[in-house]
Amino acid sequence: MRHIKRGKYAKGKVEQAADVGARLRARVERDLLEKGIANLPDHGTQKGYACQICNDNKFVRAGDYDIHHPMFGMLVPCQCNTGGDTKELADEYTNLFPRDLKRTWDSLVEVDALQTNIHEAIYAIDQVTKVGYGWVYLWGGYGTAKTAILKTACATAMRAGRHSCYTRMQDIVDGVLAAYDQGQGAAVRMVKNWSMVDFLAVDELEKVAESREVIKRRFQIFDYRYNASTDGRNGITIMAGNVPPRELEPALASRLVDGRNYVVELTGTDARPYTKALNLDEE
Repeated sequence: MRHIKRGKYAKGKVEQAADVGARLRARVERDLLEKGIANLPDHGTQKGYACQICNDNKFVRAGDYDIHHPMFGMLVPCQCNTGGDTKELADEYTNLFPRDLKRTWDSLVEVDALQTNIHEAIYAIDQVTKVGYGWVYLWGGYGTAKTAILKTACATAMRAGRHSCYTRMQDIVDGVLAAYDQGQGAAVRMVKNWSMVDFLAVDELEKVAESREVIKRRFQIFDYRYNASTDGRNGITIMAGNVPPRELEPALASRLVDGRNYVVELTGTDARPYTKALNLDEE
């Protein structure tokens, strides 16, 4: 039998394999920690932190989501930031809290009695829902039930089997910018995710810290959704803000008032003192 002498080359390959194994283990442990798995051996890399899951950052990356899911790459509260009680955490798919998922248009009837024109908003949303595509922009003063309408529309669409999600404009921006921690590709994927949600309800449209990157990514999301609606007859976008459409960013304003979309100014009494009528105080 021929014996092969182990030389420097063979020894080097063994050391290289050990190095690769160590790096892979570190990567796996890091990925698991980001998904909230805390029962990992402590190798001293996180000593000094009160929370071994998030390193005291209070938030971790949402894990186990497909790249097309709106929650992919988003930051979610760590266990240390929720007191261990996840009962009132927003639903991972719709971004709605459990009690919001129960909303129906009937729950808005009493608020509608406060001399508001909620019925106009409901009519506009019903019209785009029937055809399966279109934009609706609701605007008005504080307390005119804009958020309640958006959440109800999202919950109703979800029960009808549509890929639905409620969010605020600032949350979209924060998620996209945070995705840059994983590289530009991750940020691009995040933009694509929001672009492709079937039924998207965006609240507080104008309340966002403006920057060149924010303007760029916001335009990409809404331009895609606009083209999908007007050319592809696909996708519904419901938006709400405190300012008339002409006071929004010009590119977005132009699309909103093109004559093909619904713009509803909500008026009437401030509904917040009457939130009991929305059955939000009951489990």
